[in-house]
Amino acid sequence: MISRTWFRGLQTLSNFLVNELAPAPERYEATIRLIISMIIVIVCSLSLHVPMLALSLLIVFFVGQENTALTRLTSIVMVVGSTTIIILMLLLLKFTMGEPLLRILGSCVIAYLGVYLMRISRLGIVGFGAALAAVYTQSLIDIYDSPEQLNRLVLWLWVAINLPVLVAVLVNEFIFPLRPEILLKREMTRLLSQVLAVLAARMKKEDISPLLSHYIADDLVRLHHHFEYAQQSTPEFRRHREQYQRRVLAVDRLYSAAAHLAAAPQIPLDPEQIKVLCVLKKRCEVFYSSIKEDSVYIDSGDSINLNPIDPTLATVVHEISSALTNAQDSEEGQISEITFIQSSLVKLDAWSNPTYAKFSLRTVLVTMFCYILYTGIQWPGIHTVMLSCIIVAMPSLGTMTHKGINRIVGCMLGSIAALICTVFIIPQLDGIVGLLLVTIPFIGFGIWIAAGSSRIAYIGHQFVFAFALAEFSQYGPVTDVTEIRDRMIGILIGVTISVLAARLVWPEKEQDNWISAFLALRKNMANMLRAISASASQSVVQELRINGLNLILRCEEILAGFCFESRHDRTVFPNLINHPQTLSKAQELFFSIDLFQSLATNSPQESNEYLSDLMSKSLNKIGDSIESLTSLMESDISLSAENKAKFDETYPDDSTDYDGPCNLVNLVSTISHQTNELIKSAREATA
Repeated sequence: MISRTWFRGLQTLSNFLVNELAPAPERYEATIRLIISMIIVIVCSLSLHVPMLALSLLIVFFVGQENTALTRLTSIVMVVGSTTIIILMLLLLKFTMGEPLLRILGSCVIAYLGVYLMRISRLGIVGFGAALAAVYTQSLIDIYDSPEQLNRLVLWLWVAINLPVLVAVLVNEFIFPLRPEILLKREMTRLLSQVLAVLAARMKKEDISPLLSHYIADDLVRLHHHFEYAQQSTPEFRRHREQYQRRVLAVDRLYSAAAHLAAAPQIPLDPEQIKVLCVLKKRCEVFYSSIKEDSVYIDSGDSINLNPIDPTLATVVHEISSALTNAQDSEEGQISEITFIQSSLVKLDAWSNPTYAKFSLRTVLVTMFCYILYTGIQWPGIHTVMLSCIIVAMPSLGTMTHKGINRIVGCMLGSIAALICTVFIIPQLDGIVGLLLVTIPFIGFGIWIAAGSSRIAYIGHQFVFAFALAEFSQYGPVTDVTEIRDRMIGILIGVTISVLAARLVWPEKEQDNWISAFLALRKNMANMLRAISASASQSVVQELRINGLNLILRCEEILAGFCFESRHDRTVFPNLINHPQTLSKAQELFFSIDLFQSLATNSPQESNEYLSDLMSKSLNKIGDSIESLTSLMESDISLSAENKAKFDETYPDDSTDYDGPCNLVNLVSTISHQTNELIKSAREATA
């Protein structure tokens, strides 16, 4: 039994690693850029005797972002932030060099403010750097007691940070440059290819993997982010902004509609219905080709007959047709202003939420405890124990545990690789060229891991960092293995103490974060329904939609951290594993609401007063049920005999305006059903 369990565990691990380390064009490009950048940094640092080479290689990871616009922005933040930090360190050393107590208190204050900034702001990397520098300075003072040496080393620290920034910017600009407009084009064609695949599978009556199960919110957020950065790229793109804006909005609508079509149950289709899908597929192919070839898109506008057809299919067909019509490159195409998916520079509750202050205080106290520990036992080689406390500081226990595990695994692998090189290979070398030939394959392996998903990327960062700390601590080949041992021990102790402190002192559990995030998502969807029923402005609904997308991603992140903190609690964990299904149902409901809003906005004047009132009351009732998660009362969305007569009189079978109102009524019914399913799933998960 035990061997069988071990075998299944190894098989699961093997499948996980195969998927995470699988090659991809973007991965090859990122790996080549980073390897070239690191080779240049290594050669320059060893030739010019720039200290702290391992830190320089780590900076390359931070600066080499997903596109050139973001790389430039990050480089500016790094230069300004590092300059400010260095000035603070020099002032601290100048006024507290002879006063150890004041020096430690000053470092604690800087570290506290840095960790606080890391927690509340999008400029968290500056706060992280300030906290790390303040802590690292304490370990340097224990090694170099001369003020002149310390000042010189701190000034060299500025060079060690900004040299890789310059190299990374130049390499990312001229070697496989990932322009934002190129990434936007790739993302649009990728999403459209999935739309075409769904249409083709539906025509062939094949099984479709539901897109909604893969959290399409992530794809849509990425799409809008690429558009935002593309506008900062070239004047040529800005001149054709409206054209790209039409296309981004169209891809967004098409992808959301395709997700609904993929999630809908399979139904028999007659030849006329298949013909409708075939027409839509051809129109989508024309749109796909225009994006891929950067050509003008003119929609054919082929007429489609939606009757008789399944209500869900009719709604999706109507939405796809409308999106393609509005995407065409003409002045007649309808444009809605895109509201970028942005967050404020500082969190709204940054100065009122005591959680951030507790988090910062706990991190500083744990760091100082580790400082006292390694100085008390007079073992300066394990100073990484103090650095680890800052590095693994994360908002929740689950994410901290995840990062701590990644740090330990990465450092262990990097240390083992460094140990092999130091014992068997390095003694045979006598120059920089040989050292590069030996070390670059190991660094390339770490870079390949770092270019993967967020689940293992940090392992790659720490692999390269640990390997470089061991092999490049001097300006030539290193044969001493003592430093490798000491740094590994320091990392293990630091991560262990930090995780234990996070569990025992003011713990922030993912379970609590899930409750608050899911409540916010429910409230957001309820407000969307109320805004739509009240015919609120497009900007209001769009803002609610953006907040909803971000809340979905937040819930997904929380779910990823459950397994790292809740398995020990057998009374809680069995229920937590049901939450992914609940989130999936919530996302289906969210995109149904989004689809209703899109149809209501882009359809002709669809209804008279009685129909508008009918749908308004139903939407408000559903909104109340979502927010309170009470049992959904039977929504009166069906038309009474009197109303049915009025409806048939207003919209006869041969009316061209019939489809719009009918689709909206059917979609309200779908929203009502999905709300019931969400309520049921949420109750089962928390029972």
